[in-house]
Amino acid sequence: MRRLRNVARAVQELDPAQPDFRDRFLVLQEQAATALGGDGGRKGNPYLAEARRRAGAKRGAEAEERRNKLRPIIAKLREEGFSSYRQIAEALDARGIKPLHADRWSAETVRNIERK
Repeated sequence: MRRLRNVARAVQELDPAQPDFRDRFLVLQEQAATALGGDGGRKGNPYLAEARRRAGAKRGAEAEERRNKLRPIIAKLREEGFSSYRQIAEALDARGIKPLHADRWSAETVRNIERK
């Protein structure tokens, strides 16, 4: 922290009118980053990209598992005479099978499950 205070003090003493102001400021900025731990004091997860990739893969796997469970149910409904996506969506609602991210089934959701 002492190094950072010294850098801050040096920045305050800089005179913007001097021709080498920008160069000296950049040097002090670099020293401040070093004083903060070399990475400029960035906060948060240093492995954020990897964490996002893993989360996306997990969500994708969970969605695929859910689609695999629903496909036989949809196929059975088709055998029972439900021919349109809307009819299947209404039948799923009537049977109490809840969609993952909505209150009711939509024809588009049923279509997406069948196509993927």
